[in-house]
Amino acid sequence: MVQSLDEDGKARSVVRRFSDFEWLHDRLGEEFQDVLIPPIPEKQIINRLASSFVEYRRKELERFLVRVLTHSRLNTSQFVKPFLSASEQTMAAQRSVKFVKKPLAGEEEETKVGAFFGWAASAFNTATGSQEPTKEVDTSFDDLKNYATGLNERLIVLEAQVGAHIAKKRESDTTLVEFSMNSGALGTSEGQEDPILAIFWQKLSASLKKMAILNAELADKETLKFNDVLKDYVRLTAAGKVCLTNRFELLGRLQVAQNKNTKAIAALTTELKNYSESVQGELGAFKQSKTADFRDALRSVVEINMAHQQQVVNLWKELLSELEEHNEDSNRTTVVK
Repeated sequence: MVQSLDEDGKARSVVRRFSDFEWLHDRLGEEFQDVLIPPIPEKQIINRLASSFVEYRRKELERFLVRVLTHSRLNTSQFVKPFLSASEQTMAAQRSVKFVKKPLAGEEEETKVGAFFGWAASAFNTATGSQEPTKEVDTSFDDLKNYATGLNERLIVLEAQVGAHIAKKRESDTTLVEFSMNSGALGTSEGQEDPILAIFWQKLSASLKKMAILNAELADKETLKFNDVLKDYVRLTAAGKVCLTNRFELLGRLQVAQNKNTKAIAALTTELKNYSESVQGELGAFKQSKTADFRDALRSVVEINMAHQQQVVNLWKELLSELEEHNEDSNRTTVVK
């Protein structure tokens, strides 16, 4: 469900499927090749109807839409308005609409077949050495490419490790629950023979059950506050690499035009300048948001773990106090006898 405003400024809701978000994401990528397109979550086949995954995907799609609508260029896209306002029936037809980019001045407009064979010939010429490969003219973009690639690789590894760490915490919940159940059962069986010890087992069972609940809450919070942020930035860095690739391909077109001395040189030179400035701005903004987002994420991880540890310590203290109290009662009973 997407909230939007109609022509009279009144709020309205429209139903959007995941495929509609995919359509908007892909069209934005075609229309704004020099912009870091906000990512959408990947498709999932297994457990895709699980409530936790449905909520995660809803949250990530909402994040995508907010980023699009708050971006000074993306929110002007010809595809945003129909996405926000079209009826479900109209949207189904809208998904067949593609973005058609006008050729630059001096570049001949090719048919799909011609474009394919042109690409194939270019690739063949480059592979055989009959055509010079594209050469980067600005080393700062080599640095950006290395940064984006390295960051993406490290985030993928870290996200997997954090995910495995959280999964182990969830597994430990199962162990705690079983421990709690067995302690409670032992307390029940000791009820007749040793009432005082039976109470101890029951108290331990109750404490372990509370700890299992706390552990589950911790795993949920770490997933939301940290692991989901890592997943988001894995996708964002991949989008940054696409930006850089698009610019490099444009640079290649310019160098081919220069080698052939075609009429498109001027237009391609201007386009490359605009692309370069846009890509640098996009990745600069990315770095700033990354710093702020990860600082907040790390702070949250520290705070929720500190709170969790304190709650666990309080449970152990409470259990110890109750055990000592029952010990004193037991000793007094023994003395009276």
